[in-house]
Amino acid sequence: MKHCPKCAYDNADSAGKCEVCQGSLTGVASIAIQVPEKSGLQAWSFLFSGILLLACGAYFIRAPLPVPKAPQSVFREGNFTYEGVLYSLEKMKQLRFLPLADRRSVAELLYSQDEQTGFAAAELVGAWSRFSAVPGECSEFFTALLKAAGASHGAARRQAAMEAGLSAAYGFPFSVYVPEMRKTAAGLMKENDETLNSAGFFLASMSGFTDFAPELNKVLASSPSPYLKLHAACALSRLGGAAGHKYLFSMVSSEAELRGEAISCLSYSVSPEAGPFLEKAVAGKLGRQAAAPAKIALTLRKQLAIINR
Repeated sequence: MKHCPKCAYDNADSAGKCEVCQGSLTGVASIAIQVPEKSGLQAWSFLFSGILLLACGAYFIRAPLPVPKAPQSVFREGNFTYEGVLYSLEKMKQLRFLPLADRRSVAELLYSQDEQTGFAAAELVGAWSRFSAVPGECSEFFTALLKAAGASHGAARRQAAMEAGLSAAYGFPFSVYVPEMRKTAAGLMKENDETLNSAGFFLASMSGFTDFAPELNKVLASSPSPYLKLHAACALSRLGGAAGHKYLFSMVSSEAELRGEAISCLSYSVSPEAGPFLEKAVAGKLGRQAAAPAKIALTLRKQLAIINR
């Protein structure tokens, strides 16, 4: 058998993907199962167990059936392991129509103690805040993201802030949320966690808060963290800061470790040079490794341009 490293399900030796979570089993070694020989004592134990099962079966046939309880929401963590919840959330990404009650249940998972579950929930809620056909539902899920960005924790909190910023970039009418968005972005930027800081940068820049630019310039100029410098530059480039444009172009032109993230940042840059620069990368003029991420960034950049036209 092949033991799935993702969900722990035991698959057949010939399986290429897990039958439960569809995770790749490439490179997973088969494990032989040794069946111990039954001793005389074990044989008697099995016989006794069989008699006991027959007796129990006779009892339940004669006994009245209990009244079933009302089913609970299938997305509540008490009913599933975290692996089961994650599997359900992954399947929900493939569904076009879902009842509002089920989507609200997913929003509750933004506060899950399991970071993977909270992260996956934030991705789904973010998509619904942008693409729901009912405007009122978009507002409901955008509000849920903002609250989680301020009150959740870990990966769920970061992703909730990123999804809210992305929704703002996609044209969500956030004017009535500006005070809360400012407060949330500022709170994230003050945390002692680089990933939360970067989420605050993103939310502020996607919301067009140019008054955050001085703080971003300070991080870009003096932070010892390459990660924070990059994300500060990304936010500045979105807000029109020349220092941010320059830093991103230099990162993409180099062989820096964060080169791929710098290319992604150009999706949101307002620099008029960003589009031609990405086209140059797609053509392979900045090396083969830059071509694929540049193509994705250029596509997203064109989509945003169409949406905000």
